[in-house]
Order: sequence, then C-alpha cells, then structure tokens
Amino acid sequence: YGLSDRFRDALEKAAAPAATRLQTKKICFIGVWSFRKGSRDWPQLMEAIWRQQPATEFLLLGTMFDEETVRADLRVSQPERVTCLPKYAATELPALLADCTLALFPSYIEGFGLAVIEQLAAGLPTIADDVPGPRQMLPPDLLTPSGDTEKMAGRAAEILSLPLADYAELASTCRALAGRYRWDEIAAATIAEYNTTVES
Repeated sequence: YGLSDRFRDALEKAAAPAATRLQTKKICFIGVWSFRKGSRDWPQLMEAIWRQQPATEFLLLGTMFDEETVRADLRVSQPERVTCLPKYAATELPALLADCTLALFPSYIEGFGLAVIEQLAAGLPTIADDVPGPRQMLPPDLLTPSGDTEKMAGRAAEILSLPLADYAELASTCRALAGRYRWDEIAAATIAEYNTTVES
C-alpha cells in the first residue's frame, strides 16, 4: 500500500496552517464503523477527551453507516460535536482533512492501514492502537495499548495542548513518515522482487 505523489501532494497542500488546525481542535477517523475498527471504543474516547478538551469536535469519515446509526451507537454527551460522513470521493479527502488537528485509529486488527498513511500525508498526528500495520508505520509515541481508551484519549489531549511550534514540528514529522510510502517506489521494488524470484 502507498500513495501516489499527486494524491500525497494534494493532501499536504490542502492542509490549513498549523495554527488554524491547533485552534480548531478537530479529531478525525477514517474507516468502516465496526467492532474491528474500534466502534465500541469511541464513546469512551470522546468522553475522556471532552473531560480534558471540552470544545473538541469529531469527524468520522467513510463509516458506511448513516449518521443516525452511528449516533445511536455513540450515545455521547455532546452529539452536536460529532459529524459522520458515510461515504466520500477520494478527491474530497484533502478538503475534508484540511482543518483537522489530529487523527485517531483505534483498530484492533489491521492488514495495513491505508487511512493512517493518508492522514499522515495530510500532516495529522495519528494515534493508533499498537497492532500490526500501524505498528510498522508509526513511532512509539503515537501508539497506545490496544483497547486502552484512557491512554489514547490522554495522548490526544496532550497533542491538542501542544505549543504551536511543537505541533508544527510533529505535523512535519508525520508528513515525512507518509513519504516512505510512495507508489512509484513500492511498485519498482515489487517488480524487482518478482524479477529476482523468476530469475532464480
């Protein structure tokens, strides 16, 4: 898995300035609304984050379930601060992520986690469960024990409270991480591996 240079550039260029993102305090999630992707963890995550950052908003993208269904599962204290978009076109993603501050990815089982790369490319610090896939992409300070909503929420609150310079530096680091997953390089390496195998 990887991103084309064009799509990665679009995600980066659409991003609002770090100061705007930090002030917005919006957390996003990309993924199907399912137990495997952590749907049961979101009520605890949201309430724990609101206790520390009451104005935080949440944007749930690509849930494949309508907003009414997702809200029925959440039953949180501030439903007006949660927006759900069941489907979106890939070309819409840069604008959707533009003013987000960070991303959460509480997935219990993951083959890889393309959504993690997309959010990193947008300059979003992305906190994920410490499971295969995200574990290979993210540094330890962006991983939390699987199912530990308090730790994930605590790390999110820390990032929402960072000084601007520290947040901007972290966002830059995230974009650099996404740069490791360029389709051109991945395709070339894959072809080389096949050729080596065939020749041997």
